[in-house]
Amino acid sequence: MLGFRYALVFLPFGLFAPVVHAQQQRPGLKLDTTRVVQGDETRITVTSTDGKVVEEGILIGGRREGVWYIYHDNGFPKTVIPYRQGLKEGAELHLGKDGYLEEQISYSKDILHGPSRQYFKGSRLQKESFFIQGVEEGRRRVY
Repeated sequence: MLGFRYALVFLPFGLFAPVVHAQQQRPGLKLDTTRVVQGDETRITVTSTDGKVVEEGILIGGRREGVWYIYHDNGFPKTVIPYRQGLKEGAELHLGKDGYLEEQISYSKDILHGPSRQYFKGSRLQKESFFIQGVEEGRRRVY
């Protein structure tokens, strides 16, 4: 699982929005946040001082919207998280540095809802469970 460190980004007119940075970074690494405002959308890009993109996504009304990406040091996506009105909505994907799918977690309005799957390297199914409104239901399968 990924750990996160939260920071607040202050926007014009006293609005603020949480921006999440992956904790598994090299010690002493500094991050820069770029905000590009287009109408009611604000595109956030977090880069390291060595120029690598760490995280990117869109804020609308100070809340996350659409797909947010967190990247490995090698530039491959590490985590892909869909948001709707600031809440996780859909399948969150965790990928290894080699690009293989490691985990898929389904959300509805920021609550575990639907299949949750973990994979062996090479994307072969390792473990599968199913959630309804945050409660594990049915059988948990381990392969």
